Amino acid sequence: MIILGASIFVLKFADSGEIIRADVDQVNACARDLENYHAESHQSDVVPILVCARTKDVIRRNGDVIILSPDHIADYFNVQTELEDGPLIDANTWIISE
Repeated sequence: MIILGASIFVLKFADSGEIIRADVDQVNACARDLENYHAESHQSDVVPILVCARTKDVIRRNGDVIILSPDHIADYFNVQTELEDGPLIDANTWIISE
């Protein structure tokens, strides 16, 4: 998980050369649970990201899930840093939240 600005990014790394539906579903479910059951996450943008470790040159979306190859992780976060405009999440408050 990465807290960046006003967003929370839930990352799942899959040791795969292809996109597997179960991996997409799993990271989406984790993000949804965090958004719904973690008090400090209710007001934040929770973004599920699937990183397929054995792929190259992949950056796309499947529903709410961002799918990346390892070579595009930095590119994605560089763009997200530029787009952030909400209130910053205080990591300490977030960690101790119910």
